[in-house]
Amino acid sequence: MLMLLVKHRKSNHYLAVDIMKETELDCTPLLLECLRSTDKDLNKIALIGWSAPLTAEIADLVYRQIDSEDKEVRILSVRLLFKYDAALATAVFESLMKKNDTEVCQNTEMIEMYASYRKQIHEDEQVDEKSRYVYAV
Repeated sequence: MLMLLVKHRKSNHYLAVDIMKETELDCTPLLLECLRSTDKDLNKIALIGWSAPLTAEIADLVYRQIDSEDKEVRILSVRLLFKYDAALATAVFESLMKKNDTEVCQNTEMIEMYASYRKQIHEDEQVDEKSRYVYAV
């Protein structure tokens, strides 16, 4: 059913994911197949619908999508990485900034995720610094 939906109607990725979430079936194997596919529409569905923890294999598949020619696939990949591994996503986002990938780096949601994580890192560093000072005294 998913293949028919993608084949006959473009830009319905969120609808397809909503339909999959309504089923009682575990769609993780299907999403994994979509993530491994070379079809950009199936990749988008997998990146939108993925809700299981990222294993090393899945993280690698998501990371590979960052080199896609499709800007939405790149954005969805970074978004998923931020959801499960903010440190890796931050490094990827900074790499994309260096490559001048404006389509991803000027995305408001990506900027907010990046800024939020950087703020958290800064706050953690401040706490560590205060702890070291108190310990030293």
